Amino acid sequence: FIIATIPSFLVFGGGISRPEGLLLLLMFVLYSIIFFSTNIIDAPTRHLPYGVHLFSELYTNTRNLFLGLIFLILSSLFIVFFVISLAEYLSFNLVFFSVVFLGLATTMPELMFGLKSALLRHPEFAMGNLLASIVFNATIIPGILSILSPVESSISKGVLVLNLGFTFVAFLLVSIVAYTGS
Repeated sequence: FIIATIPSFLVFGGGISRPEGLLLLLMFVLYSIIFFSTNIIDAPTRHLPYGVHLFSELYTNTRNLFLGLIFLILSSLFIVFFVISLAEYLSFNLVFFSVVFLGLATTMPELMFGLKSALLRHPEFAMGNLLASIVFNATIIPGILSILSPVESSISKGVLVLNLGFTFVAFLLVSIVAYTGS
């Protein structure tokens, strides 16, 4: 919860400077070290059918993963371009339009992954995706962006309170679901 709220406080303070961006990246590294040192990751035992070679399966899956990532990167460039063009054409505020439409567009892959994981009865993938998404979106993305170009903001106190309120409620609901298992 704390990691998810840090960018909100930084933006409310006037923006995210390069040193604060570096601090966010260091927080991600620290989180990763703590996560991987406290969670024992068990690799499942693989029983491959006769005639299937591990290398060919690994190659195919790795190739498909990179092709999917390339497609995702290219499609994100088009989405940003078209959202900006549409917002300007409709004379909407770019911040409002990007919060609504870019937020929705960037969340769709995560939503589809979570739904597919749940339907295939792999809830651990859905929860892992959710937690990783929160950590990446709160540390890596604003950290890299602010190092490349410091982010200035004049967001009102009301927006901060709204953002923190929704973050807290989402955290609370996810915690309840994770704790109860339902």
